[in-house]
Amino acid sequence: MAKDKNNGKKKRHAITRTGVWKKKFLESLKAQGVVSQACDAAMVPRSTAYKHLKLDEGFASEWQEALEVATDTLEMEAVRRARDGTLKPVFQGGIEVGQIREYSDTLLIFLLKANREKFRNANNPSLNVDASKTTNYVIMLPEAAPGSYNPFAHIPRELTEGIETSNGNEFDHNGQE
Repeated sequence: MAKDKNNGKKKRHAITRTGVWKKKFLESLKAQGVVSQACDAAMVPRSTAYKHLKLDEGFASEWQEALEVATDTLEMEAVRRARDGTLKPVFQGGIEVGQIREYSDTLLIFLLKANREKFRNANNPSLNVDASKTTNYVIMLPEAAPGSYNPFAHIPRELTEGIETSNGNEFDHNGQE
């Protein structure tokens, strides 16, 4: 008995009425935002979906709207994670002893860059800070053994000038006090 091309799986065919598969496709695209998943849900090959995207202006408009809705959903989740954080379990001795709320600074940065022009370009003069109008902060750094890895060594020198460490010494750009 010869094997078929689909490794024994039943071949799926799209529902022949274009309006039916397009509706299923757009519903899935709106929910997931992924074309291949929408094609699977509508049981059409990607090539068919993309052919109709090029040929049918109405479908192309609905496709774009579905992607906008899916992207809005992703953006709402990004805002939630950046603002409200997510709960992560805390373990001690292999036993969960509590939870800690973690926030996503990376998501916050991306959201600010996406929504505020002044955060899009690091060389933007509107980001310059007048040091005379800033609050002083104490940065507590652990004592580092000479020659050990310093995670703060990448900080530009101009940002570290005049900063005092917890023991009163000036911050050394190389991480050595």
